[in-house]
Amino acid sequence: MGRPRPPEVVIDVRRMLAWSDEMHAEWKKGLLAMAPDMLAAEVNASFLTPVGILTHMANVENAWIDVVEGAAPQWARHSTKKWTTLEPVLAYVEETRARTHRVVDGLADKDLERPCAVPGPFKKPAYTIEEILFTIVTHECFHRGELLAVFWQKDVTPPVCDYPQYATPLK
Repeated sequence: MGRPRPPEVVIDVRRMLAWSDEMHAEWKKGLLAMAPDMLAAEVNASFLTPVGILTHMANVENAWIDVVEGAAPQWARHSTKKWTTLEPVLAYVEETRARTHRVVDGLADKDLERPCAVPGPFKKPAYTIEEILFTIVTHECFHRGELLAVFWQKDVTPPVCDYPQYATPLK
């Protein structure tokens, strides 16, 4: 028998996305502090380079927003090997987040419960918009951790990205 489930905690995923926006600004500072050759250097992570990790993060976010819009998700919109400098990938990341906000910012609470069909090897055939936003934020956290490890490897002080460092309440 497993552990008892804790009482349900309601966290507004739009607030999580706002926190994630703050994190974008913080890790952008850290990335800009890295020498350009470090950003294109091979690292022992999920993707070949730090700019490749960033490209992947934006690709996945865009694909999930495709799902919210009812389109077939394009999981690999841009190759993770396409860019070797920071500027174009940061522009892509910012363009992607702006798209996300255009799609979800005006949604009412009840809209977040709308299921969206997801083709592919997922556990469920549909996810709610709330689950999709949660996925975007947590997926980004995973890869942000990889980028922080790269900062440490390159002797760049990483930005503080833990939620308690920020005053934005999640509820």
